[in-house]
Amino acid sequence: LDSTALQPAIDESRVLKSAHEISLLRRANAISSSAHRHVLSALHSATNETHLEAVFLQTCIGKQAKKQAYAPIVGSGENASTLHYEANNEDLAGRELVCLDASCEWECYAADITRTFPINGTFSEEAKAIYDIVTEMQTRCIEALRPGVIFRDLHDMAMESAIRGLLRLGILKNGTYEEIRDAGTGRLFFPHGVTRPPHRP
Repeated sequence: LDSTALQPAIDESRVLKSAHEISLLRRANAISSSAHRHVLSALHSATNETHLEAVFLQTCIGKQAKKQAYAPIVGSGENASTLHYEANNEDLAGRELVCLDASCEWECYAADITRTFPINGTFSEEAKAIYDIVTEMQTRCIEALRPGVIFRDLHDMAMESAIRGLLRLGILKNGTYEEIRDAGTGRLFFPHGVTRPPHRP
């Protein structure tokens, strides 16, 4: 076994996808997106994180996607800030937001979608301000996608939007954008960056 050839082969298979593979990825994302929309629609009647997880899984299974890409994360309130929170069993009452990090697989090809929803249907002013920063990060990265762009470029672009946005809000205030970036403060908001997640081959 030539182990020196293994990593380049794995890297190539991750990056270069055939038209068929792209169609499988699109199917996984379409089903996962539909399930996220169903969860959003169910927020008005759900009382517990478990109910939202059940809606997500039911939607995926109903579309023949029985396997999840990873264990669903349905974290409300402070649970939303716990990386890889999986209990998904606390009541929603008295909580403002719920973070849904859940996606299905389609023929072994996985989606990976995370969204945060206001439980009562309306973002508070503070939550909306953060949501707008995240939306800007996502929009900039999507618009920058093209052949030749590397993950690091996208990560740096998202990090810049995050730091500048948090500076505008006064959440970060001890330095300029460059000083905060160079100090590594942004890593607090990017546990695994805009790259391949740790739970994925």
